[in-house]
Amino acid sequence: MIVISSIYNEQKNAAPKAPDDINSILKNEYNAKIIKIIRTGLYKFKILKAFITARLSKDIIILQIPLLAKPFLYNILPIKRCIILIHDIGGLRSQNQKLLEKELKIFEKFNFIIAHNEKMKSFLVKNNINKNNIYCIELFDYLINNNKTNNNKNCNAILYPGNLK
Repeated sequence: MIVISSIYNEQKNAAPKAPDDINSILKNEYNAKIIKIIRTGLYKFKILKAFITARLSKDIIILQIPLLAKPFLYNILPIKRCIILIHDIGGLRSQNQKLLEKELKIFEKFNFIIAHNEKMKSFLVKNNINKNNIYCIELFDYLINNNKTNNNKNCNAILYPGNLK
């Protein structure tokens, strides 16, 4: 099994948590090979290299979305061995119709799509993604740190889960 995911360098939000959790679970439970791509200047080359590596393998391939690869690059992948796990739909979150249309065209290519919940599945189905290709896991946070937090009364941080506009 090969898992391909990407992150921005030094993200200061919760965006990398879900992909990192999936990487940990699949590496520990299934000895998956993790290809974690940091979105830097050579990002497009790294995506291409990861997709070619995946193509040449005989392994199941899990793509963690968002991946931010050019749509034509997905044609490199052996679709029958690919699973996409959608953590976020960028065009939906940002209300960018052009980006959303690109993402949906990519999703249409795949026979195995993992969505967080029925609401995401419903959205995908309403946007012409085959409902028989979508599987819901009904989870969002996969791993939880059992360490108790230090309730520092002098802390000036505000924690807000979600998107701010």
